[in-house]
Amino acid sequence: MIEIWPNYEKQCHVKVERQIANEKTYNKSRKIATTYQVGDYVDIINVDTTVGANKKLISKYNINPYVVNKVLGADRYVETDISGIQNG
Repeated sequence: MIEIWPNYEKQCHVKVERQIANEKTYNKSRKIATTYQVGDYVDIINVDTTVGANKKLISKYNINPYVVNKVLGADRYVETDISGIQNG
């Protein structure tokens, strides 16, 4: 019988090792998302996508805190303003 791929097993082993090394390198810069519970106070990051707007002087976070009302899963939440706090 003629071997078509003489180093097939070795190549498969090398490929798996590369995949594991790539996964480790990729996961170095990743971090676990913060989880919140209902009733937690959170700040929301401002995302201004207006074309031509000057973004240098916009604050990074909204001025008022928000309360988590519902946890939707997959790191998603329903937040509302805290009643009695004036919007800035």
